[in-house]
Parts: sequence; C-alpha cells; structure tokens
Amino acid sequence: MAKANERQVGGGHYGEGEYKHWDMVLATGMQYLEGSATKYLDRFEKKGVPVQDLEKALHYIEKAIENASLLALVARAARPSAKQVYSSALRFCDEHNISGQAQSAIMLLATWETKYDLEHAASNVRALLNRLLISRSVPLEDSNKHAERFAEDKE
Repeated sequence: MAKANERQVGGGHYGEGEYKHWDMVLATGMQYLEGSATKYLDRFEKKGVPVQDLEKALHYIEKAIENASLLALVARAARPSAKQVYSSALRFCDEHNISGQAQSAIMLLATWETKYDLEHAASNVRALLNRLLISRSVPLEDSNKHAERFAEDKE
C-alpha cells in the first residue's frame, strides 16, 4: 500500500511539494485550530473559493483567540524547539509558494506564544481578505463613471 503522502484523495490543491500541510502541522506541534487555519491559508489561491477559504481561516483564528490561554498550555507542552518550528513552517511556505501576509499568518500560527500573536495573524488574514474583495469589486455603473470622469477632468 502506498504511503499517505504518495497519494491524494480529491483535487490537486494540496500542492506538488513533498512536504505536505500535515507534515508541517506535525513537525510544528500545531493544534487543531491553528492547523485548520493554515490549511485554508495554504489553499485559498489554489482551490477556487479564495474568499470563503480566507473567511474560514479567520474563523478558526478567532476561535483560537477566544481560547488562547487554554491553547497556550497545550501548545507549550506539545511544541518542539522554536528553531524546528520556525524552519518547518518556513519550509512549508517555501515549497508551496506562500508569501506575504499569508506566509506571515502561517508563521505566526506556527510560533505563537501570546494572544497578541494570534490577533496579528488574524489581522494579516483580514488584510488578505480585504485586498481580495477590493480586487473583485463590482465595476462602476454609468452614474458613477460620470463622477469618476469629472474627477479625472479636474486633475
């Protein structure tokens, strides 16, 4: 029987790299909420529903923020060395071409120590979501185009 990393069930959004999301989750000692959030951050540009994936990532991060003190106790006991966590998360981001705010959020979720770190990860995801929503905004209607043209003429 093939090893789990040698096959994929459904879709191609897990990436071609040999270092899979679940490998990073295991190597960093991430818990369920962080792991789920990072899964959606990994796939948001690859699977075809980016707004929903970012909203889901944010939802998991918000739940982690609400339970940060409890999660911190478990995280400290389960997490490997800071150097190993950082290098594992960075390797994952590099192999999956994740950069910018998505990478920052993943790194924060892998290494967080305080509620502030989780809030910072959430703000990165919100910024990604806002940028995505703005880039998909509805074109101006004729009435608005006239106002825009008027503003351009005045410049």
